[in-house]
Amino acid sequence: MKKFLGGQRFGSDEEVKSVVCRWLYAQKTEFYERGVLKSDTMEEICRETWFQCRRIEYESHHINLTRRELFTILQVKSSVNAMLRYNEEKSTKKFPSLFMDEKQLIYLTVECIKIPVMPKRNFRFCLPHPLVDRSSDVCLFVPDLKKGKREDHEPTKEYYNDILQKNNISGISEIMPLRQVRVEYDQYELRRRLVDQYDLFLCDGRISGHILHLLGKEVYRKRKLPVPVDFRVKNLNEQVEKAFSKTLMMMHGNGKKCSLKIGHTKLSVDQITENIMDVAKDLAEHYPGGWTNIRSLHIHMQDMPEIPVYISFKSSNEVEVPVVKPVVPKKAVPVEGELSTFPGTSVIVMPSGEVIVKKMKKTKEDIEMDISDSDWEDFDSVKEMDSEKEDSDDVEETSKDGSEEEDEKDKNDDSDSNENGYSEHLTEAAENAYLNEWSMKWNEGIKSMEKEKKRKMKNETNDIEVRKKKKKIEEQNETALDTIKQEHKNLQKERQKRDKAFKIGKKQHTVLKMENETNDKEMRKKKKAEQNKNALDITKQEPKILQKKKQKGTKLSK
Repeated sequence: MKKFLGGQRFGSDEEVKSVVCRWLYAQKTEFYERGVLKSDTMEEICRETWFQCRRIEYESHHINLTRRELFTILQVKSSVNAMLRYNEEKSTKKFPSLFMDEKQLIYLTVECIKIPVMPKRNFRFCLPHPLVDRSSDVCLFVPDLKKGKREDHEPTKEYYNDILQKNNISGISEIMPLRQVRVEYDQYELRRRLVDQYDLFLCDGRISGHILHLLGKEVYRKRKLPVPVDFRVKNLNEQVEKAFSKTLMMMHGNGKKCSLKIGHTKLSVDQITENIMDVAKDLAEHYPGGWTNIRSLHIHMQDMPEIPVYISFKSSNEVEVPVVKPVVPKKAVPVEGELSTFPGTSVIVMPSGEVIVKKMKKTKEDIEMDISDSDWEDFDSVKEMDSEKEDSDDVEETSKDGSEEEDEKDKNDDSDSNENGYSEHLTEAAENAYLNEWSMKWNEGIKSMEKEKKRKMKNETNDIEVRKKKKKIEEQNETALDTIKQEHKNLQKERQKRDKAFKIGKKQHTVLKMENETNDKEMRKKKKAEQNKNALDITKQEPKILQKKKQKGTKLSK
């Protein structure tokens, strides 16, 4: 336990608990493999594992395996053996089933450290030992040769059956055109039966996007998405065999765990381990975040607890959140155009839907006119309108004070020219007013953006201060806990000393008691012996005293 936890840092007690629980789960495999009811001691188990590791290290020197791969191979074999033994014990306890030879699927669950930011995505891995065998049912979806509701789909079946026979392809039990799926499986119950009827689905690559809409949600729920096959390739047999060996892992950015089919009970232990090792290598390359983002690998069967294969004790603070960008089709190209509502700006629409607004570069006309952003801000529509009205009044007064001797035709021409000039000034003033209003709105928008940025900066600074305060409080709590723990340890030591002294005093007291009791017994024995002696002496002296009395009596009688 100390070796696993040594040199690691944890942010809270929950992380320590989770790591300890994972270590305990990792020990399950050894207990399952050896048998929980065995009476072997821990020392014997440790010796056996040590000798086994030394032997495998010596053998691996010739195979050129790394230490990490060695550990995973050992762990995979032990966990697979434990799972199969547990399944056998469980099947013997229950009643024997009617289909004893039916294979049971084995699943591999992958748990990540940080949930990736990604769209829904499907990963396919090639297994060296496929899940499909001769007894399994495989269905192939193909496009229609002739489109139409009243067209017969039997010629398409014959056409694709001839292609399979020419390329010596076997193992496909049913060929189903798109028209047959539309007509015969138009209800939900029929689609559900179709998905349950076959073990694997293949489809022509040209209809891989259409067939999913026809099959419905049952295909996603049972994880039996059709594997696309390119029928235009020359080596069609290799393409079909590769499709047979593929397994599917559906992944999304909403949870930490995802699972995939890795084998079944009819495969041997070595074959299952090879499948797991190949999938692990592919996960190290294609999993979001790589091997560093994988927390654990577990294997399990239906109605059975998960058995660990690989567990990482890395802290979540050492791993960054992986970001996976969505796949963009090749034909998608960003589109750029000019904004009519905001002059001087352009818009770029990306294939992902992102919109980017940019300022356009100044043209030659703008440079010649010396137009800048400050000109838009300094422009005042009210002042310009007043100045233009004053100019128009001056023009009218000069026209009245002119020579009265000119003809009426010249007067009419002058009045027409004045009216046209006045209308042109009004249109320019209206345009300038509109541009002024637009510039004001633009400036207001920029100011609001700056205010939002300042507010965000303040919030970030506040969050940083709050985090610092929390860290200080946590450090104070930790120091307080450390002091409390030390005081508790000191109290425990004092109590232990008192208990030891009390026990020693008890022992001495009992010893003194025993000595006193033995002395009392000896004194009693001595007193009894003396009393007995005295009694014997008295009994011996009594006949002598009686004889003396008799002698005295006889003397007196004489």
